[in-house]
Amino acid sequence: MSRGRPQFQPTNEQRSQCAILAAARMSEENIAAALGVSRPTLRKHFADELTAGAAKCNAAVLEQLYRTAMDGNVAALRLWLARPADELVEALGKKAQREAASAKAPPGAWADLIPH
Repeated sequence: MSRGRPQFQPTNEQRSQCAILAAARMSEENIAAALGVSRPTLRKHFADELTAGAAKCNAAVLEQLYRTAMDGNVAALRLWLARPADELVEALGKKAQREAASAKAPPGAWADLIPH
């Protein structure tokens, strides 16, 4: 009795590669081709990597850039300072944006009560 082809099971290496390619803004068509899968298979099995994986990769690169800048690398310092703050937060993803927003005092609320 034939059961057909076994269901696709992505490897950790494929998941990592997908996240990196998504972070580099490669199209889904090209990511699927690089992984050797169809676009529907890509969307089904790599949905997290296509969304959150890209944000995690970008966050890791930004963290490394920051550490390198703080270690005194002038080129990294210039690159860090050349990027608008909103762009840095956006690259970290929605969760990081929410955390950054919650750390800011709303105008006219309790911000005026904190001594400066």
